[in-house]
Parts: sequence; structure tokens; C-alpha cells
Amino acid sequence: MATEQPTGGAPGRGLALVNGRIVTGRRGDPVLEDGILLVRDGRITAVRRAAGAEIPGNWRWVDLDGRCVLPGFINAHCHLFSSGKPIKMFRFMAEHEALVKRAARLLKTGPGKQLVLRMMANNARTALHSGVTTVRAMGDLAYLDVKLRKRIDRGQAVGPRILASGDPVVPTGGHGGYLGSTADSPAEIKKIVRTNIREEVDWIKIISTGGVMDARRLGEAGQPQMTVEEIATACDIAHRAGVMVATHCESTKGMEEALQGGVDTIEHGAEIPDWMLPLFKENPRALRGYTSLVPTLSAVMGLATLPNETTQITQMSFENAGIVGRRMIRGLRRAYQAGIPIAMGTDASVPYVPHYEFWKELLYYVHYLGIAPAEAIHLATLATAQVLGIDGDTGSLEVGKSADLQVVAGDPTQDLACLAHVSAVMIRGRLIDNPQIKRIQALDETPVTGLVELEEG
Repeated sequence: MATEQPTGGAPGRGLALVNGRIVTGRRGDPVLEDGILLVRDGRITAVRRAAGAEIPGNWRWVDLDGRCVLPGFINAHCHLFSSGKPIKMFRFMAEHEALVKRAARLLKTGPGKQLVLRMMANNARTALHSGVTTVRAMGDLAYLDVKLRKRIDRGQAVGPRILASGDPVVPTGGHGGYLGSTADSPAEIKKIVRTNIREEVDWIKIISTGGVMDARRLGEAGQPQMTVEEIATACDIAHRAGVMVATHCESTKGMEEALQGGVDTIEHGAEIPDWMLPLFKENPRALRGYTSLVPTLSAVMGLATLPNETTQITQMSFENAGIVGRRMIRGLRRAYQAGIPIAMGTDASVPYVPHYEFWKELLYYVHYLGIAPAEAIHLATLATAQVLGIDGDTGSLEVGKSADLQVVAGDPTQDLACLAHVSAVMIRGRLIDNPQIKRIQALDETPVTGLVELEEG
């Protein structure tokens, strides 16, 4: 991509992306051939065909040379504290939970926090350079996601837009206990939720069922661990402050109780029976009157399809990952068929799920839902922005919205593989030409391709 004039400049000076093909992110919009996109003060001022367009002479021009512009992706579920690198000590960690908890406590204090913050900033930058312009951090240490969000918003660091959730609310013995704040009564939950809101989180994250990573027996992943009263308490306190609630939930029973409690998004998910559909679509206890689903298919693809000798997980963890993965696929299919709002997330940070491979989640949707690549792009952009409540600011290439976009060679509406190589990214109008990603060698040596195996297992 040729930059005809410098990409820097004083505020108020416009930037014109010319000679490109534009995918808006809106469902049903055709690819805009020979398109032009104008940006000023970080906002999109025009999206149109080049013919007849007038551009002020002092604006900066960027020749796209026929490349494709599309909205930046939105990862609705990730954790910034980890890169997704395979953990060879996975089995040791599962068998020495107390040691892991002590290490997590150390990382929440003094020098440990600075180390984690640097790692989080690197992971956020990696996501941005891969075309992800917004992330929703679903649980990070010591409110460091809030701190990083503020640094980026103030222009002190370059990174994607961050929606932060701070410390998750976890019952004693529950999934992710090393990461979150423990609560075992409505009174304790009220205190943590109020603390999180005071710390200026964007979302509240609760963990209402068991999960794969730290389960000790087959079937624990997805087992309900919070009561409906506890879930409802978190939702009531958060909703009073206008803050939505997301819950980690990996079983049908867990989803039923989460819906009864009034959660706004269910993370991961499971089979959705017909009788449950109305609880999603009309949920009077949810902040907006309905509940959305955020599947994370990427999270289980490596753990459930690669050999145990490679992943270093136990046979029990391998089987739990397969169970949860098949549940998620069935839940995604039913939700999509029924018109339940869906947001796309990967759970980046989990072993074999790096922050730079969000695009693979679109491949999984195309494979399991049988949808066209253009529909997957819509789900990864505008549809996800709508679920997260940020569609007025980002998620599509429309006049007035933040200039959050990516540039790729090829046509992603025909071949999603071209999304693996991003030639430019723009965040809030700031152009990053030729973004660089430090890849994880172990992942390149062991690619995750187990789509059919998981489905048929």
C-alpha cells in the first residue's frame, strides 16, 4: 500500500483512502468497488464510490491499490494477561492449584503488576495489529485492564478500544478462582460488584458454572456453581448502575439459571432447547430486556482436537473440552437459527488461542453454520458491536462512526484466509501501515485444524 503523503499531521486535517474496495460490515451491503473512504478527526466523513468525489487538496491521500477495507474486528471475549502460547506445564498447573493461586496473588502486587501490565499491553497491541480494533476483556488481574484502557484512551499507549471487566466474581471452588474475587453470598456479591463499578469497569463478569481449564472430574465443566439468587444479585446491582453482566456458562442448566437471574450475555454456551428461546428474546431482568450469546469456538479447538501428548493436558481435560466444544457448536447453531443476538469472541489467552488469530473464528462459523464469509464478517463486526452496545460508535464503516478498520489484499467476502495478513489497521483515525505481529512459533508448528473431528467426536 502506497502512502502518497505522510500519515501524521495536525488535528482537523483529513485523510482519504482511495482506490480500494469497501466492505461496510452491514448485512446485505454489496462490496463497494472503486471506493473512497474519508476520515477527519478520527471519524468517517464519507463512504462512497470515487467517481465524482471531491477531496480537499491539503488532505493526505493513501492509495489502497485495489485492496479491501473492512471494519476492524471486535473480539467480544478475551483475556489480555496471557498470549495463548501453549503451556507445557498445563498438567502441573491443574494438579497444583494452590501454588497457582499463590503465584496469581504475587502478580497482583508491586512489581508483579507492572510485569502483567506490560504483557497485557503487548497482547492488546498484537490484537490491534492483526485487525482487531475492539476487545472486551473478560477477566484480568487487579483492574489492569481498566488501567490499560485509560492509557490507550489518553493516547499514552497504542491499542484497541478496550471494554474492561476487572475482577470476575467467582464462588469458592469455582472456575477461575485464581483470577477472580471470591463471593459466596448475596452480600459478598454486592460488595464485589459495587467495588468493580467504583473501579470503572465497563462490564461485570461472573462465573456461574465450572470450566475446562481447572475441572477436577469429568462433567465438572458446565456444572452450576452459583445459585439463581446469587446471579440475580450481581445483575440487580450492576443494572442499577447501567452496567451489563456477562457470565461464564457451559451447560443448558447453567444457562437456564443465568437467564432467570437476568444476565445480559452468556459466554461460551451450550444446547438451547426450544422452551428456552423466549427467555433469551424477552428477559425482563436483563438490562435491555433480552440476553445474547457469545460462543468461543476457538477456545476448545486446540485442547479438544490436538493429541494429549502435544497439549500436555489430562485425558479428563481432553474429554471435558470435547464435551463443552460440542455443546457450544449446538448452542451457536440453535441461537443463529432462532435469531438470538450473537457476538463473536475467541477466549484469546487460552492455550492455542493467540490474540492474532481472531479471523479463524470466522472460519469456524462458516463451517458449522454453513453461512457465507460476508455474513461471518457481519457477525464479527456490526452484530458484535450491537450486542456490546457500542454500535453507535464502531462496528461498521458508516459516516459519523469511529474510523476503526483494517486493510487486506484479496476479497474476504470470498476467501477468509486473506484476513490472516493485514496490510494496514486504523484505530480512531490513526493509521498503522504494515503492522507487525510477533508470532508464537509453537503454534505455527502445531496448527489447529480439528473442525470436523470435534463435530463428529
